[in-house]
Amino acid sequence: MTEAQFTQLVFQFLDHAIREYGDYLYMGLVFAAIPPIGWILSRGFRQKRPQLHSFVSILVVRPPPPPIPPPMIRPERVPFASDDENSFSA
Repeated sequence: MTEAQFTQLVFQFLDHAIREYGDYLYMGLVFAAIPPIGWILSRGFRQKRPQLHSFVSILVVRPPPPPIPPPMIRPERVPFASDDENSFSA
């Protein structure tokens, strides 16, 4: 049996299995994918950090924030003579 004949037999078997049992294969793969998806979403790929990290973060002291500057007091605007409501410049 040559490699091409063996490949042809494998593909015929897979085509027949999918044609006959495709619905069951699909549902089985869907249910089999739920645990890996849950593991990935629960940070499964992250490395475990040592407990020393949380202890060191407690010892870090942050300086207090800088004080808020006082508000700027602006002088009120002095109106010009041409600013009255009845004047209309053309």
